[in-house]
Amino acid sequence: MLFDAAGNPVASAYSEYPLYTLGEGMVEQDPEDWWKATCTTVRQTLKEAKISPGDIMAVGADGHFPGIVMVNKDGKPVRRSIIYSDMRGKKQTEQIFDAIGGEEVLKTIGLPKSFFPGLPVSKILWVRENQPELQRLTSRVLGTKDFLNFCMTGRAATDYVEAWWTGLVKVADYSWSDKMLDGLQIERGWFADILNPTDIVGEITREASRDTGLEENTPVVCGSVDGMCNVLGSGITEPKNTMDIGGSTEIIASLSKKRLPSSIGQSIFCWRHIDRQNWILYTSTATAAACLRWYRDQFADREEREADKLGMSVYQILDREAEQAGVGAGKLLFLPYLAGEYTPFFDLNASGVFMGITLDKERKHFVRAILEGVAYSLRHVIEAFSALDVETEKIMAGGGGSKSRLWNQIKADITGKPVQSTGVIETGCLGAAILAGIGVGKYRSYREAVDCTISVGEKFSPNAENHKSYSKLFQVYKETYDQLKATFAHLSMVTSTGLIP
Repeated sequence: MLFDAAGNPVASAYSEYPLYTLGEGMVEQDPEDWWKATCTTVRQTLKEAKISPGDIMAVGADGHFPGIVMVNKDGKPVRRSIIYSDMRGKKQTEQIFDAIGGEEVLKTIGLPKSFFPGLPVSKILWVRENQPELQRLTSRVLGTKDFLNFCMTGRAATDYVEAWWTGLVKVADYSWSDKMLDGLQIERGWFADILNPTDIVGEITREASRDTGLEENTPVVCGSVDGMCNVLGSGITEPKNTMDIGGSTEIIASLSKKRLPSSIGQSIFCWRHIDRQNWILYTSTATAAACLRWYRDQFADREEREADKLGMSVYQILDREAEQAGVGAGKLLFLPYLAGEYTPFFDLNASGVFMGITLDKERKHFVRAILEGVAYSLRHVIEAFSALDVETEKIMAGGGGSKSRLWNQIKADITGKPVQSTGVIETGCLGAAILAGIGVGKYRSYREAVDCTISVGEKFSPNAENHKSYSKLFQVYKETYDQLKATFAHLSMVTSTGLIP
């Protein structure tokens, strides 16, 4: 995306790339696909904007995390990237905790053991054990957006959030941990300098200029992980404002004036804000809009055909159906745990449930129940924040899910909090642009950047009567999980040959 200095989107482009699922929890992407997509979309964006590349002040990037890109001395990946959702490092997690000591790891790194199978440190050990020839070729280990910055500038660098989520950085000061690196015999030289997200990494090289169409020597600012950039792009500057990014998962964050523990439970995290005055309380659910996409793919053929005929999005058709179902979806409840759940409880055995199916239920009730189930999940997380004395008075809603006016209103009614849609849906892109602007001195601070760039959309106030009805159903929603928790665990043990004792 290209933004002007006032935060207005000027032009944008989109490109997909493959996801490789290899079984047994292995999920990869090819970094070369990211770079090809970057080159293609940057060129398309410049063409759409009809501006000279020389008019670009700076480039900023964000990316999913935690991921790992292992590159050779020529800067080329030695294998595909093992991304955040890949859980192959379970055995290596045990090796780490045995070698360093469980208490020492948790004290040093500040991340829960449950997340270590997905962290780069575990995956480095997996590669060492299973693909030693690739480890010998490795010269650098980079994060997702760090690889793009490397392609653009030729310099390896990372920011403190991305670095922390490698599992090799001290939470006390965000510096590389000699204790972890030496104790696990991991090469220190593989890892880049740790910068602030607003620091300049380098400039567009001649080769990158040829590939992207950007002008040579254009500054490239470090940027940060997608979670951080979404927080910045949503414009929350004070505590009691909570960000809700409705994507495949629901990313939820708020600000705290005081530093909370770096990890709370197994899925709520706290890290330093770039303004140095606040701390970011951050979490996500396992699935959100992915639940609606699943329904679309499996059951919405009729709606797809109608949408094509009318020239509309299928989601607009689904919204129209859900609106007809009314508050509470006819007492049909949906637990949105289609990939387990992370927050407010961590239960990878949990699965999706429709509760209350009766002969009078129609398609509209199921669509409405999905929208409401995701909103119940949001309320559940907000309650978890409140238990940490991080209150919510207003919700800033971004991401693809916020395009739905109905969904925004349902979230307001269920939580009892006003929902304000962000002026820019792609808050992660805007956050990266804000970091780039601060990095080259266009804005003197994050506060100034917000004042210059953040716009808001429509406000949705909670309906008191609807909130009262939803609050009763919310209690049933929570009770349903509590009563099914043991059943989920039991079900996860079922195999094709029966039950594992």
